[in-house]
Amino acid sequence: KWIRSERPDVVMSTLLHINVATVAATKLSGRKIPVVARESNNLTAAGRPVRSLSGCMMQWAYRHADSVVALSRGVRKDVIARYGLGESRVQMIHNPIDISNIQKQSHKEAVPLKGWTDSVDSFKLVAVGRLVPQKGFDLLIKAASRLLLPWTLLILGEGSEKERLQGLATELGVSDRVHFPGFVQNHFPYVAMADLFVLSSRWEGFGHVIAEAMACGTPVLSTCCPSGPDEIIQHGMDGELCDPNSVDALTQHIDNLLRSPETRIKYSEAAATSVYRFDAPVVADRYGTLFSELANTP
Repeated sequence: KWIRSERPDVVMSTLLHINVATVAATKLSGRKIPVVARESNNLTAAGRPVRSLSGCMMQWAYRHADSVVALSRGVRKDVIARYGLGESRVQMIHNPIDISNIQKQSHKEAVPLKGWTDSVDSFKLVAVGRLVPQKGFDLLIKAASRLLLPWTLLILGEGSEKERLQGLATELGVSDRVHFPGFVQNHFPYVAMADLFVLSSRWEGFGHVIAEAMACGTPVLSTCCPSGPDEIIQHGMDGELCDPNSVDALTQHIDNLLRSPETRIKYSEAAATSVYRFDAPVVADRYGTLFSELANTP
């Protein structure tokens, strides 16, 4: 969790070396052991060049692995095109979430956050993620600053953009309504008490926090960025999608949802059922099937 929250560069480097080292060690051992590599991000959308040392290493690893797992359809499409892999060699298995544990954690008492948990006259907005350009929190702060309804925004996470985002909130005159408590070990109670969860990302691999918010019973608005959100949210049924990289779109959708408690209740109730397709036992079964197929391949 420390790596995920504080050092995205370490995450990318670690995953790269794990994939490459695992494939290389297995192939060099001469033993017939199936190897599965996993890709968790849309690297093309992230602007990472294929013609780089890391890109060439990853291409070698994926071409020599017995199977590659992409955690969304968008990532799968990107991996196939990016590394020139055959479609049959790349599987899509979504990220799992532990729904029962998330719901249990969400009912725990939240540490009071002045200006947010004690707000009774303002709508509570919440967002979770690393404070980096990918997550589009600058777009969210700008969008919130345009709202005419009373609101307060909680952004949970740490990252290199923290000071810049705080400066933006000050510049827009909303620093008293945008809160940055940093990384919170158990963020689910805050998500559960929010009126709306917003994901404002410019790109994703999957959008894990969307499914987590749905499991907490919180209505969700997400940008329809590459890749993942449109595979989690069924627009207009269990959540809402809006154009990415658009402050206007975020503002309009947030405003509409805050003005319509009926719609928010509808999304929460529908998500309580639809989110179970990402539950850990369901996803584990898919991995089990893949491993069995590889183990039984001559």
